Amino acid sequence: MLVDRKGRLKKNKYLMILLLVIFIILSYIFSPRGRIDVDSFDVYSHKIPQSFNGFRLTQVSDVHNKHWKDDQRLTNLINDQKPDIIVVTGDFIDSRKTDVPHAVELMSSLTKIAPVYFISGNHEARLHLEGKVDYSELLKKLEKLGVQTMDQSITKLEQGNDYIYLMGVQDPYFEYEKVGRIPDRAKLILEAYLQDKRYQVDGFRILLSHRPNEMAVYAAKGFDLVLSGHAHGGQFIIPFVGALIGPGGQLLPKYTNGLYKEEQTQLVVSRGLADSIIPLRLNNNYHLVNIDLYHQD
Repeated sequence: MLVDRKGRLKKNKYLMILLLVIFIILSYIFSPRGRIDVDSFDVYSHKIPQSFNGFRLTQVSDVHNKHWKDDQRLTNLINDQKPDIIVVTGDFIDSRKTDVPHAVELMSSLTKIAPVYFISGNHEARLHLEGKVDYSELLKKLEKLGVQTMDQSITKLEQGNDYIYLMGVQDPYFEYEKVGRIPDRAKLILEAYLQDKRYQVDGFRILLSHRPNEMAVYAAKGFDLVLSGHAHGGQFIIPFVGALIGPGGQLLPKYTNGLYKEEQTQLVVSRGLADSIIPLRLNNNYHLVNIDLYHQD
């Protein structure tokens, strides 16, 4: 019996290895390798003035310093969306294959299409904390291009005499050195950031925040619309299962792709335009997102 059990264990081990090899091969075959899906989401609210009907935000997220064979192809695709504004929701540069000049050049191309609003992601924060990039200097370069940096910032988007609010929050990773290894540190940091009374104003409020998994925080603060990235679509999207791996390695993450709603808060999550640690995706093309606003009585 013992011999049989050992034999079965050995057989199961080889079977698991075989399945893993097959999974890796399929992931490579079906990885996006440049394929970009374009999704558009309509957002309705009585808080949106009628003058903003059809106002389009095009979301660019998680570029990770990707060098497209032809960057013009990406900028042409973004231009084809005819955005009123472009929002960049973090990880525009990458902490492992950092190329600030290329990032600045690509951002410059975006500013020629529409006004650009930018927030940080965990990769910008990591670069800053590790001393590889002076984040304040990067922001100066972006602002010189005309990019409006939105970390801990609020602005009004105006149409005639009407306006809505665009708000941004920096990635909580910037504070990790201060808080150390405490449970739910990202959640606690974001809650502290969003306690600022400037965020608590009347009107339609759009929040740019890199991390979608903190939806409970955004809903508790009553934001109308939140735009996030970070999750890379769950990396591997398994039929009948969904997203497999979330940020930090958690299994079966909830907020990875598309539109979600909790209470009065709607969350749109981009699957991103590049890869980070894991260079493979399955059933998960790169992602460009449009959000169209409409008044609802």
